[in-house]
Amino acid sequence: MVILGVKYCNMNKRFFLYLPAIIIGAISCDGPAKTTNVGDMSNISEKVVNSTIEKIRDSVPDIFSPELMATGVKQAAQQWKSEFGSEKDFTAFCIENYASSPEKRRELFDKLSVAFESVWGEYNKMSVKLKMPLHLDGKPLTSVDYILGAYDPSGHVTEDFYSNKIAFITILNFPFYTLEEKDSLGSGWSRLDWAYARMGDIFTPKPPAAVKQLVADAEMRAESYIAEYNIMMGHLLNEKGEKLFPQEMKLLSHWNLRDELKSNYAPVPNNIEKQKMIYKVMLHIVEQTIPEQVINNSDYDWNPYTNTIAKG
Repeated sequence: MVILGVKYCNMNKRFFLYLPAIIIGAISCDGPAKTTNVGDMSNISEKVVNSTIEKIRDSVPDIFSPELMATGVKQAAQQWKSEFGSEKDFTAFCIENYASSPEKRRELFDKLSVAFESVWGEYNKMSVKLKMPLHLDGKPLTSVDYILGAYDPSGHVTEDFYSNKIAFITILNFPFYTLEEKDSLGSGWSRLDWAYARMGDIFTPKPPAAVKQLVADAEMRAESYIAEYNIMMGHLLNEKGEKLFPQEMKLLSHWNLRDELKSNYAPVPNNIEKQKMIYKVMLHIVEQTIPEQVINNSDYDWNPYTNTIAKG
């Protein structure tokens, strides 16, 4: 056997630095203090916000939490734009849709929870099916598989919820808490309080569907990279140059490697040596010293102890 030159895999560092930048830039927001929504100004003035708060207080004198109500109105106003209605429409909407008692708020929470679970659960089911060719070992991948895998079926659902005002009903009754607020207040919250706070996380200012699709594309590129990170176990050599695994065994990093490692806890032939070999493979992956030629490629034998490869 002739030992070949090894080209180490650097895990495509530039791409993985690029991916978080896309995601962070796309989904970050500055919380309630901002009055913009992806560059669009709210059409609700501070005067109207204050008058709306007063009108709700007047209509419900025994409101259970005036402070919470005021926060909800302010946050709803921050994301309300002219396309959703006038200032008069905003005030009428808030008066009509504010859940003024703990019982009404809980009822609203339960209804929204069931609806959101149904909507996003079904969209997630669709997404899982579209990604199946990328996640499961099967036929060679084509460009269609990558396009469908990158498609986000739920890309417009958030915009739809703003258009039909479900988002504003949620914001009004379950205002958003910053991380600092959750950290300082959360120790005194009940399980239900936390559930309400998490409900408030759903409709913080979001990017438009086009930006969300960019995020989905970037995430799919990362998932595609992982989906093809297979180790040809039948081409691994131990320190004696022996092959211990079945010739056709192909394991995806890292979960398939993990499962194979666990399966060798049983008293099977060469179990300890197989565990050590898998450990060396995973160590090379973590340290980014794995030869690029052995990833998803059965043309080479690889000795992970010496980290040398040879044409198989």
